[in-house]
Formats: sequence, structure tokens, C-alpha cells
Amino acid sequence: MFDPVHPRHRKEPLPWHQPKDAQDDPEAARRVAAIMASPSYVPADEDIAFLRSDETRGARLQLDYYKPEVLLQAHGVERTVVVFGSSCRSG
Repeated sequence: MFDPVHPRHRKEPLPWHQPKDAQDDPEAARRVAAIMASPSYVPADEDIAFLRSDETRGARLQLDYYKPEVLLQAHGVERTVVVFGSSCRSG
């Protein structure tokens, strides 16, 4: 058994390491454009629909807690008091 040659050290590139001629694959440019226009090609942190999905709720909650932590650290706040509650008036 032998180890394959590293792709950068080959004497000749493998067939899939170079694009086909436009004559060999006339639909290639159209397919690449379709892939790049697809919503699945948008990076996750820029895909608002994905970020608002139910599946990413946990990540959003983590960010909601992390953002104030980062801001407090940036302003040198070491301690704080958080008060929970409500007021209601009975008449």
C-alpha cells in the first residue's frame, strides 16, 4: 500500500482540479450562478430567515445573554444588581 502524492506535488493535476472548457460544459456558468443565488449559499450569520428560525432559538438566547456581558466588560463594570419584579396597585 502507498500514500497518494500530495495534490500540490503532482506532475499533472487531477481532472477535477481544473474547470472544464465552456465547450465541454456549456451549462456550468448557469449552474454556478444558480448555486450562488441560492439562499443556502448565504453565510449563516447573514441569513436573517435562518437566524429567526425555531432551530436557532438557543443560539439567539445565548447571544442575548452574551451581548450585555461583553458591553459590561468593555465599560469596566465588575458587579451589578439585577432586580426582578413588578408593581401592581390594588384599589
